[in-house]
Amino acid sequence: MLLDNRPEALIAVAALAKLGAAAAMCNTKQRGEVLAHSLGTVEPRALLVGGELYAAFDAIRDDPRVAGLDPVWFVPGGDMRTPPAGCRDFLAEARNRAAGNLDDAAAVSRDATCFYIFTSGTTGMPKASRMSHARWLRGGAAMGLAGLRLTPADRFYCPLPLYHNNALTVSWSSVLCAGATFA
Repeated sequence: MLLDNRPEALIAVAALAKLGAAAAMCNTKQRGEVLAHSLGTVEPRALLVGGELYAAFDAIRDDPRVAGLDPVWFVPGGDMRTPPAGCRDFLAEARNRAAGNLDDAAAVSRDATCFYIFTSGTTGMPKASRMSHARWLRGGAAMGLAGLRLTPADRFYCPLPLYHNNALTVSWSSVLCAGATFA
């Protein structure tokens, strides 16, 4: 995933988790070789990229580690409102999907990888760190239920980028604990 902080990022992570697919939370500041390396370490099968970060992806799209990714889903953002050539419109395709759980959702294991976050790469290239479903849910429940006590009337502001584990976990737990729903 190459998305800045926005609701679509949280929704996509939750949807991928429910399907049993692992999201790779790419650092939105990475460019060039570092971004291609990070993406290559998780061997992606698809990419979700926001318009605000499309130029970073476009600069590496021919790199062997990411070349040929299909699908590349595009989410409007920044100055880019329409999908570039070779990209699919994520929001349009999501609107055309049936609501409800897929049968595969019941088969997702608590030990399966929920998402990857990346080390900062201060001593070398970034490395992918795995977060299991059980660990994410435990962390979110502990933070959300014990510490936040949010209600649907509350607003939660997270200034940290969602590619950080704590930001992603706390942001999602605030949504769950507040009883929020997405239409």
